[in-house]
Amino acid sequence: MILDPPYNLSKVYNGSKHRKMNGGDHTVWPRPWMAKVVRTVRLAASIYICYDWQSSLAVYEALSERFAVKNRIT
Repeated sequence: MILDPPYNLSKVYNGSKHRKMNGGDHTVWPRPWMAKVVRTVRLAASIYICYDWQSSLAVYEALSERFAVKNRIT
């Protein structure tokens, strides 16, 4: 599965406005959609999440709660 959520930037994506969050808020933000990913993928699935280097650590925290993170590519 390849995921490309909005980076932690203040931008408008497809008519939806996103504002830059602080690190703590940004760690909480992916948890609801990661729960849906867990229910969707097979046990041996590979998941690639596109993210920027500045916010990837915050997302890593939430990601590592549900998945075995094997690598981070920057």
